[in-house]
Amino acid sequence: MHASQPLVESPLHRYPAAESSSAGSRVQSSCSLSDWSLLPRVGFRGSDTPEDLSSQGYQLPEQANQACWQADGSLLLRLSAKEFMLLAASQRSADTIDQLEQGWQQSARRHYLLPRADSHAWLHLSGADVPQLMAKLCAIDLRAAAFAPLALVQTSVARNTAIVVNSSQGETPQFELLCDRATARYLCDVLVDGMAEFSGQVLAATSGWPD
Repeated sequence: MHASQPLVESPLHRYPAAESSSAGSRVQSSCSLSDWSLLPRVGFRGSDTPEDLSSQGYQLPEQANQACWQADGSLLLRLSAKEFMLLAASQRSADTIDQLEQGWQQSARRHYLLPRADSHAWLHLSGADVPQLMAKLCAIDLRAAAFAPLALVQTSVARNTAIVVNSSQGETPQFELLCDRATARYLCDVLVDGMAEFSGQVLAATSGWPD
């Protein structure tokens, strides 16, 4: 467990169908929900942030509302011209995020730390029916033709503000949802209810790593 990650019980533990799982498990369900809130993530904001991240070897998305996979397996989200969020997807990238967070110091540089593990829950959706599920909860068209891999939107999901990222790397749709921790329980309930139409699978919280 990383020091930056608050240890809290996942809302998904309340569902009897939840199974212990690593984030890399190959789930056959057409719609599955996992709580990845135990995995590290961090944010940065400021006019010097793009330059500072680039100087540390990060490949920046060209414009806001895009994401970019990094060499260490992490996913870098560009939320605006000056704001970024980094999601760990391997032990190597988790270690890097810890180093970034612990090594940050206030200076004259306009590059400010945002401890997103404290502010945002992280939910993962996977399966062929995920776009149909999201169509019930979000006014934005998140089908593949309109919402390509590595696109992201900051929108309302079930009347709650959330960041939705298309993290698909193959034929199976995969979405990351980042929402306020205070609304995570409600959003999990709504997602589980919506998945019933697709015989969705609920997975337990995980501290494992995607493949």
